[in-house]
Amino acid sequence: MGLSDSTLFSQKRVLCDWVKYIAALLVVNGHIFMFSNPESAITPFMNLGACCVSIFFFFSGYGLMTSQKQKGDAYLNGFFKRRILKVMLPLLTAYVITLPIYALLKDSINWLTVLKTLTWGGPYLRYSWFVTEIVVLYGAFYIVMKTKCGIASKRNILTLLVLCMMALLIIAGQPKWYVISLPGFIIGIWFQAYEDKISRILSEYTILIISVVIWLFTWQWQLVGHNILTAYKWEYISYYICNIAFVAMVVGLICKLRITPPHLRILRSSYEVYLMQNSAFIILSAFSMPFIGYWISAICSSISIGYFVHNLNTRLYRI
Repeated sequence: MGLSDSTLFSQKRVLCDWVKYIAALLVVNGHIFMFSNPESAITPFMNLGACCVSIFFFFSGYGLMTSQKQKGDAYLNGFFKRRILKVMLPLLTAYVITLPIYALLKDSINWLTVLKTLTWGGPYLRYSWFVTEIVVLYGAFYIVMKTKCGIASKRNILTLLVLCMMALLIIAGQPKWYVISLPGFIIGIWFQAYEDKISRILSEYTILIISVVIWLFTWQWQLVGHNILTAYKWEYISYYICNIAFVAMVVGLICKLRITPPHLRILRSSYEVYLMQNSAFIILSAFSMPFIGYWISAICSSISIGYFVHNLNTRLYRI
């Protein structure tokens, strides 16, 4: 059976939901180890955050281009209300829930700090920098798709804009984790354009093995960044290679797998799990417990709060 019949990437929605949810949990897991157990020997092996955020960006780029291809210019009608609302409403809900928790268990709310740190969340909603970048990417996508160029030119322009965004973030001295996952969005754009061909290539066992080896090589040993090219400006190369290899590995596995996992409603709450993880951390900071207890509690709390907030947002969308 041909690739287009059995393994077309866009037809594996449930499997993709599983991948996104697992990626969100891996981000949470990495933050738990980095901030609560940094001296552990296994902590370096838990830090998969940038790799997993690359997957989020990949699905965003792929999803936008797929929807544009299927619906044409009609997709842009109500784009901001439909797309931006689904990003910003959970962010607003997260703030409404997290700020009282912070005030109750941590310290009083400095509203000036809230305003100054809206683009990245500050101490209240850490990790929400991802939302800011997604909104910028959505805006760039909308503007480019509104032009009269052909789809190939639009894809090139959008790619160039993302590269410029990365360059500006580096020049502005922003944290490297703001930059190193963005290539995932570009990969998603181009994967959609050549989905059948790329899927076939990435699902080959040889390519999968090469992707895994390159990812492990750059993820753990950081050979490019720290050992060969020691100048700071070249450190990004290692992260780019690592995250691109990770995306290639995950996409290849999705294309290769012939399974249909069960669809669970909770899988749709991956975005809220990501946003609400800091609320779970704040709540658990009020308790003293062994690390294993904290780890289990943090994972379970992030899942529970994320699912609750997702259901809340689903109801709010309907108002």
